[in-house]
Amino acid sequence: MRFRVGFIFLCWLLPQAAVASPAAESYVVLGSYRMQASAIKEAEQLAQSLAIQLLVAAVGSSRGFLYRIISGPHREVAAQSIKTSLRTRGIPDAWIWRDIVHPVYTSDPPLVKDEPIALRTEPPGVVASTLKEEIQITSVAPVEATSKYSDFKEPDDTRSWTLRGYLKSYGLAQKSIDFDNAPSGLIDERSLYQSQNSVRFILEGSPTEALAWELHYELSPIFYSASVELNPISASTIAPGANSYRFSDIDPVLGTATEKAVILENLDRLNVQFRLEPGDLTIGRQAIAFGSARIINPTDVFLPFDVQTLNQEYRIGIDAIRFQQPMGELGELDMGIILGKGGDAENSAMFIQALNNVSGMDLQGTIMRFSDQNLAGFGIQSALGNFGFWFEVAHVWNGDEYTRASTGLDYAFAENVFAMIEYHYNGAGSRSPEQYIDLFDDFAYRRGGVFLLGQNYIIPALNWTATPLLSIALQAIVNLDDSSAFVNLSGEYSVSENLYSSFGVYVFTGDHLEYTSLPPNILLGSEYGINPDLLYISLRYYF
Repeated sequence: MRFRVGFIFLCWLLPQAAVASPAAESYVVLGSYRMQASAIKEAEQLAQSLAIQLLVAAVGSSRGFLYRIISGPHREVAAQSIKTSLRTRGIPDAWIWRDIVHPVYTSDPPLVKDEPIALRTEPPGVVASTLKEEIQITSVAPVEATSKYSDFKEPDDTRSWTLRGYLKSYGLAQKSIDFDNAPSGLIDERSLYQSQNSVRFILEGSPTEALAWELHYELSPIFYSASVELNPISASTIAPGANSYRFSDIDPVLGTATEKAVILENLDRLNVQFRLEPGDLTIGRQAIAFGSARIINPTDVFLPFDVQTLNQEYRIGIDAIRFQQPMGELGELDMGIILGKGGDAENSAMFIQALNNVSGMDLQGTIMRFSDQNLAGFGIQSALGNFGFWFEVAHVWNGDEYTRASTGLDYAFAENVFAMIEYHYNGAGSRSPEQYIDLFDDFAYRRGGVFLLGQNYIIPALNWTATPLLSIALQAIVNLDDSSAFVNLSGEYSVSENLYSSFGVYVFTGDHLEYTSLPPNILLGSEYGINPDLLYISLRYYF
C-alpha cells in the first residue's frame, strides 16, 4: 500500500480561501453540556460528521454554567432548514436560538474537524429546551480548530474521564413474505416477530488538553419468534456486528447462536487522539464519514448503514491512523490510512480529503485508494434562494468502474414543517431486476459500500414537529427502474429527560420473488417488492 505523489498534490491544490458566513440573527443549538471538555469533544466530532461550522458558547442560567454547541449565525430560513435536516441526520432535538444579548465572536477559527460519534443533542441531566428562556450569555467564544482551546474552567466536575451510554429495545412485527410458485420449505414465508435490544457503554477521557481517548463497547441480544435460517430478510434492520475495514476484531457473536436467539457484540471505538499544534492525530478504531449529500453518499464506502437499519445512532468504527490539519478558518485537510484485515492491501485503504468554504459554498474533494480500487469524489453544499442545495459525485476505477451521484434540495415551509428531495444515480446497479442477484458478487457490493440494486432513485422526505415533544417523519425511496418503493413513516416522543419512545411502519411495494426451474431458481421481481411490511416500537434510555 503506498501513496502516490499526484494523489497528495491534487488535494493540496484544492481551494484554501476561507469566507466567513454572512451575519444573521439566529443560531442552531445542537446540544448542551455541563462539562466544557465534553462539549468541545462532541463539537469537534459533530462538525466533521455533519460538515458544518460549529462553535461552543458558555452561557449561564439559574442552574449554573452550560456549554452549548451551536451553528451560525444564519438567516432565519437557513436556520430552519438546518434544524430540520439535522433531524434526518440523527439529531431530533436541535432548536433555534434567537434574541441573543451579546454577539458570538467569530475572529478565531471555528471547528470543521474530527470524527462523527453519537448524534444525540442532550446528554443526561441537561434539557436545553427548558432552559433557553432563562439563559443569558455570560461569555461566548468559538473553539479553535487546533489545540488552543478557551480557558473556561469546569464548573463542578474535574474528572478527566466520563462514562455514559444507552439502553435500547425494538419490538418488530414482520408480515409474511410473498414468494410466487416456490416449493415448500425453500423460504420461511411466515410472519415473524423480533426483539432487538442493545446496551452501549462509552468510556472517554481527556487527561490533558493535548490528549484524548475513547472506548465504546456494545452488546445486542436479538430474539426471534421462529427460526430465521430461511428468512435472510429479517436481518436487514440490524446493523452488522463486524466490519471488514478492521485490522483485527473480536468475534461478532457472543457465545453460541441458536435458531431463535443471538447475542452480537461490537468493540466499536478504541482510539487515542493527540492534539498537536499543526492538527490532530487519531490512532485506533474510530468513525470516519465522507460526503455532502443528505441521504445517500457516493463517496462513503466504508460500510454505511442500509436504509432499513433501525439503530443508526453510531456509525460503525474502522481501524485507522488519521491526521486532520486546519486550513484557514473554515477549511481542513484530512488524510489517513485505514487498516483492513491483517493489514493486507486488498483489505485496506488510504484517503485524502479537503474541505473548505468558498463564497458561502461548502466544498469537499476526496481521493481514495481502497481494496485496490481508486476513487475520486467531489461535493458541494450551498443555497439556491430559500432552498438548500447539495451535489455529490464519486467515480471508482481500476478494475470495476462505475460512477455514483446524489443531488437534492430542501425547504422549510414553516418553523415546524420541512421537506427535502434527493435524486441518486447508482452506476454500480442494474436497470433489470433479473440481474439483481448477480450484483452481490460485484466489488461495489462486497467492498464498496453500495447497497442499492437499481440505478435511478428519487428520495423525498417530510418532517413535522407536531409538538416540542413529538416529531413525525415520512420518507420514501423509489426505484425508478423497477417501480418498487420503500416507505418509512416514523415518529418520536420524548417521555422524559433521558427516555424516548418511537414507532415506525415500513411499507414495501413492487413485484415479489419468483421461482424458476432454471438456475439460479430465485429471481427478484423488484428491489423492494420482496420485503415484507413491518411495524416497530422502541424505547431508548440514555445514562
